[in-house]
Amino acid sequence: MSSIRASLYLKHFNKEYSPEILEFANKLFPDYIFTWREGKQQYGYCTACKNEFKTEGLHHKYIVICPKCKEEVTVQSSGISRTRMINQVYFIYYEKSAVDPEAIVARGIYGVEDFTVKDFKSVEPKLIDKTLYVFKIGESVMLSRYTYYDEIQRKMHAAGWDNFETSTTIYSELHTWQLYNQTRGISAYSIDSIERAVEGTPFQYSCWQSYNDEGAVKFFDLFSKYPRTVEYLTKLGFKRLIEAKLTGAPTYGAVNWKGKTVFKMLRINRADLKLLRNSGISVDSPLFLRLYQMNKKDKKRYTIQELKEVEKVLTYVYPRDIPLLTKYSTLRKTFNYLKKQYEKGNDLNVRRHFYSLSDTLVNYRDYLRDCMTLEMDLKSERVLFPKDLYTAHQNTIAQVKVKENEKLEFSFKVRYETLSKKYRFEYGGLIIRPVKSVRELIEEGKALHHCVGTYAERHASGYCSIFLIRKATDPDQPYYTLELFGDRIIQTRGMNNCSTTPEIDEFLKVWTEEKIFQKKKGQKVKITVPA
Repeated sequence: MSSIRASLYLKHFNKEYSPEILEFANKLFPDYIFTWREGKQQYGYCTACKNEFKTEGLHHKYIVICPKCKEEVTVQSSGISRTRMINQVYFIYYEKSAVDPEAIVARGIYGVEDFTVKDFKSVEPKLIDKTLYVFKIGESVMLSRYTYYDEIQRKMHAAGWDNFETSTTIYSELHTWQLYNQTRGISAYSIDSIERAVEGTPFQYSCWQSYNDEGAVKFFDLFSKYPRTVEYLTKLGFKRLIEAKLTGAPTYGAVNWKGKTVFKMLRINRADLKLLRNSGISVDSPLFLRLYQMNKKDKKRYTIQELKEVEKVLTYVYPRDIPLLTKYSTLRKTFNYLKKQYEKGNDLNVRRHFYSLSDTLVNYRDYLRDCMTLEMDLKSERVLFPKDLYTAHQNTIAQVKVKENEKLEFSFKVRYETLSKKYRFEYGGLIIRPVKSVRELIEEGKALHHCVGTYAERHASGYCSIFLIRKATDPDQPYYTLELFGDRIIQTRGMNNCSTTPEIDEFLKVWTEEKIFQKKKGQKVKITVPA
């Protein structure tokens, strides 16, 4: 999006880094004691406390305690190659908005410490904003720009402050940044900064401490959209519903995120909520909640314990298949039917057709779709719950295929009649006409050893048109096949995909002039008769 829109959000940020941000960044970078010798005496310089001192012989790459500041540091000999000694960090730091007391902001900051320079004592961290976030109730936005460190010029490069681009899709760069900077990169976010930023704002009630989100940016994005729902469900013990939403896991449509009361959010009543909370069983998964909602419609309901067993079985089923369980019958009746169909294979004399209960449900889904295509009466118990699901499904597959072929054949017939009137032509002992049927198209491909048989659906839909060229003396014997796209000949192929002969070329020239370019009646066409 444009940088003009970004400028509306940049006012929430101070351009200068606060002392707290600088302090947090400094703690992320590793500290060293650089050593060198003057005669027999070894000296050291600590990057943590900026002190220089005599040492009693520190060893390169050893981890020691600085004698001045008592910090744990790594010993680095200043005389040993430092050509790749560039430390990088990316961290997220939260602040209050500079203009809106109800909003909070976060900065994704990229930092570099370059110790490849000769004077290691002069090295200071270089920081630059890479991503910015603004969160307020009802709205959240992410701003980003391209940044990089030039190792040759030893400079940080980025688009200008006014060149941030905005996005309403919020994501954290902590994980991806760490993946691309495994050898020399550190990523983190400041929990203390969140505590200070949310204080006195609506976000202090968000329960953000309950979630392990990468930098918490996706969490605050979610809370900005559904503050009441996130707060209430967390406090009621339904954390897994929020976690599923944050991680992109299936939520099964179990939550009404815009609900104004907890009962509308969970789509249950007060008695249901009390029952669930007092059950002593983990009932906060999206799948369990969805099954509980479906179970409420049954006269013979599952108990919570029974429903947990159903949940275990359906954990690996595609979320879109779950509604089938109660679309035409009750949850208990459909689930019992699926179990019975799966368990048929327990008999050693019966072949097992389904390798799991989940697989049984998928096959049942496909069977029901076939029934709808065939306009079968799913109100009938015999149709809805066939005695042998596998056999019934094989039958519907065959019927659907026949029905599809019937539609295809009908389209071929209609196209044959239409195209014949416009394009059928005879000249010089050759005939061209449209293909009549699917079978004829397949036989054409078999006889001439080319792939025209795969063009059935394209011809039937009108995407292209397939024509057959025959000798007038043998009109049923395949000779050449032509593909027409609009008014343009795409290809003409004979036996084994061979190209056209001069005879065919001359025939097609006359055909296109007469039938495609539609010469005016009575206008003579110059014809070259092959020798």
